[in-house]
Amino acid sequence: LPKSVGFGRGTQWSWPSFSTPDAVCREERIPPELAMQAHSAPLGITFYKYASELPAGCSGSFPEFMDGYAFIAFHGSWNRDIPTGYKVVYVKMTDDGFINSTDP
Repeated sequence: LPKSVGFGRGTQWSWPSFSTPDAVCREERIPPELAMQAHSAPLGITFYKYASELPAGCSGSFPEFMDGYAFIAFHGSWNRDIPTGYKVVYVKMTDDGFINSTDP
């Protein structure tokens, strides 16, 4: 995008025809904790809870270090040249429930 529209990935901006200008978005709004790629809308989120003892019939699980991680399911796009979405991603969380921004 040109500089007149936004300042790139991870910044707050608005489309030129919207009533809220870019400067207001950057100065007066709380930025998102987690950015998501356009055309990849989240369908659901769940938080993993590690259990050392598994229910009958279960033969495995995610490792203990993933305890508390968020798992987000995205639907995909149908109208992009390079499709995106159709995936499940995990987000590392801190012990107090915030996104772990220190570990990419």
